[in-house]
Amino acid sequence: QRVMADSPSQQEQESPPDETTKMTIDEDKRKDPSEETTTTSMTYEGTESSESFLLSKRFLAEGNFDGALEKIASNLQQSIESTSSKGEENKETTTNADNNNNNNSLHESLAPLYYLYGTTLLYSIEESTDNLQQQQSGSDEEDADDSQIAWENLETARLILDKMISSSEEKRLRKLRLDLSQIHLRLGDLQRFNGRYAEAATDYEKCITIREKYFGPYHRKVADTHYNLGLTYMSMASEGDKKKQKSDDDTSKKDEENHRNRALKQYLLGAKSFAGEIAQICGVKPEDIVSDITTDENDENARSETSLALKEIRSRVLPLESETEKILVDDLKEILDEIQEIIDEAESAKKAIGEVSELKARAQAAAEGDGGEMLNPDGSTTTIGFGTTTAAAAQSSSPQPVMMVARKKKKKRSNDDRGNEDDDTDASKSPKT
Repeated sequence: QRVMADSPSQQEQESPPDETTKMTIDEDKRKDPSEETTTTSMTYEGTESSESFLLSKRFLAEGNFDGALEKIASNLQQSIESTSSKGEENKETTTNADNNNNNNSLHESLAPLYYLYGTTLLYSIEESTDNLQQQQSGSDEEDADDSQIAWENLETARLILDKMISSSEEKRLRKLRLDLSQIHLRLGDLQRFNGRYAEAATDYEKCITIREKYFGPYHRKVADTHYNLGLTYMSMASEGDKKKQKSDDDTSKKDEENHRNRALKQYLLGAKSFAGEIAQICGVKPEDIVSDITTDENDENARSETSLALKEIRSRVLPLESETEKILVDDLKEILDEIQEIIDEAESAKKAIGEVSELKARAQAAAEGDGGEMLNPDGSTTTIGFGTTTAAAAQSSSPQPVMMVARKKKKKRSNDDRGNEDDDTDASKSPKT
């Protein structure tokens, strides 16, 4: 058990420590950051820069989801108690209206913790889906519970960020809005994995709007979200295709075709983002490569038009080279080649989703972050979104603030079941948020 926060002060009251004792106490404080969250500045930025928070991010980056979740839950509990205590101290100086509006579970210092817990739990769900055949009975129910908890934490983080943005000064807005885009991205990932495609599409669209404002259209993080949205529409088309097989309803047929065409449009927009970034790296204006590439998503020949458009993009970037970023440029070109295959082979939504999943590792490796994003373990963007569809949908109504996370404990897997999981650095499992 960790030493309680008031232990050092009690010792100091009994007898003043000598220099050796003082050094030992200081060293213990540096080595054990468990209480640090409650002593750092109770602000959004203070939480992000705290040692305990950074340690949780390191656990996440290493794939130690359970360790990260335990650390974040502890920090969150301490922070809620701390904000509650602070609220009690200020109660006499605030009006009743102020007290009604002062919900300590929505304090700005808690937003990074809510987000990090939610996104870590989502990575854990994704990993359990990757190892679905190795899971023991009852895992579907556990994943559903975890999905609900992940959603509640991410949604609470969103609520706090929305409130902060509405009242923050201009110099904070860029960071806060980009953090909000990251939350929308992960909410979209969770909703898509849960089969709630309409909700996922809404979150991805909000993410795109924010990211394009600050990054412009030719950026990996914009391409990332376009592909997530494309995959979502393709999943919606797949559902429409199933309905069409059961019914001759013309509405189902039309919806299925519309969703498929929207998916193709998003894939093309993502390809243009990648191509524009190649151009920028190679010292060429992106507009010279992709600005005149357009298709009509309502055209009955949308798939063939999209295929031709992508072939034109690839032919234009083919001669572009960079001496300093050769590997990255070659990887991005290869992604464009594989996107071409997806579009050409998109005879059915199911086949397209399978092909898109194979791009996950490569696209994620290309998606290195460049600052301004929220809570990333290594500064890179979140999963590119090419993961497989999973898990039962999390049943949720209106957003409810999370007072405390409470995750169900999963059964321990044997060492044989775990394999080399702890050493796994595959891009599809490494949480490069």
